[in-house]
Amino acid sequence: FLPGSRVRLNSAVEGMASYFRTINSRRPYGCSMGVGEFNHCYWNPYQRELALVMFAYAAFSRYSTLEIHDNAVIPDAVDSPTNRGIGLFGAGTNPIGRASEFIGNQLFLRGDVTPARHRIAITIPNAYLFSQQGARAASTDQSVLGLLAETAYAFPDIPARNRVMQAHKPDYILPISGSASINTHGWFSESIEEKDTNFSLAKTVETLRKKGILPSGNLTDADKGILHSDTGEILLNAPLKRLQVDTPRTQAVTMTAGQGPALSNFTVDQAGVDVMAALTAVDDKPLAASSRMVIALSTRAIAKGLQLRKDDESILVKGTSQTVLYNTGKFDLSVKTASPEAFKLYALDINGNRRCELPLRVEAGVLKIALDTDTLEGGPAVFFELVREQK
Repeated sequence: FLPGSRVRLNSAVEGMASYFRTINSRRPYGCSMGVGEFNHCYWNPYQRELALVMFAYAAFSRYSTLEIHDNAVIPDAVDSPTNRGIGLFGAGTNPIGRASEFIGNQLFLRGDVTPARHRIAITIPNAYLFSQQGARAASTDQSVLGLLAETAYAFPDIPARNRVMQAHKPDYILPISGSASINTHGWFSESIEEKDTNFSLAKTVETLRKKGILPSGNLTDADKGILHSDTGEILLNAPLKRLQVDTPRTQAVTMTAGQGPALSNFTVDQAGVDVMAALTAVDDKPLAASSRMVIALSTRAIAKGLQLRKDDESILVKGTSQTVLYNTGKFDLSVKTASPEAFKLYALDINGNRRCELPLRVEAGVLKIALDTDTLEGGPAVFFELVREQK
């Protein structure tokens, strides 16, 4: 932690899954895609978005590998001096990182997110590739298509290698439209969001509707910053900074404080603070029939003693990685599942051990949960277990 270090404070959801799109715009069509380093850097206040922005869209786009940077697993004692507290990227000792990895693994490794039903190929001919434009990033406007269907970049003038598996035929092909600047740093490079005046996302969305790639009922509205996957499971609303995932076994939303959307089995009726709230079955059954589920409430974590500039909180004055402080709040949740009266609720420690039982109530066949993470026995909790007691 060097004084003067800077971490941007923007939301990746508001930026229409910005870092996923940057990564995905490097994917060659017909090739597997793995990511060896990714994270949502501490002390950005939207770190909770990682679970859905990266894991959900990677699963949707059939990525083969995801490896977070860094320290997802701590081999030594968690309470040893070298492993205590929060680092810029460390996931294992950051409760937000733990929640992101847990929910992300359900979405990606277990395969709860349905892969895209359609494929889009953006073609890059040699004349473009070897021009001055070819040295720049792909159009950031066109990269938004990767939130609607599986999208990658094809090079029609370059012969396929021998013994390379034949790629699936794309459902829609369009030429690359424009390019974007690249910011190159000693430790990273990034695409700069730039308006592509030659490409209309709204018109392309209408074309996708006419071709049946976006089905009837799809909520995509490019002009309003609403992007709905062709499977219907992932819905991003950029102006609201809301991203929701609705699958049979895991349902989640990252949202600002207030009322959340009604998912199939899980609703955040009210959140007192910004949160990534998720409900996932851990017995591999659909939530509607599950006997054991885990709720994750991922808010914000900082290190005690962290000092940021008062006029610009993106700039560090003094950093520390010792005691972890967790943003607490009140949450009203609803869960629809079979035999709701048979369930019990437990707060869990960060390692998954049960800490204490919490009250539940049933209204009109729906489980109602009222949590205040500031008053829990043993301190704040990120995870909560819902289990149907055997008679």
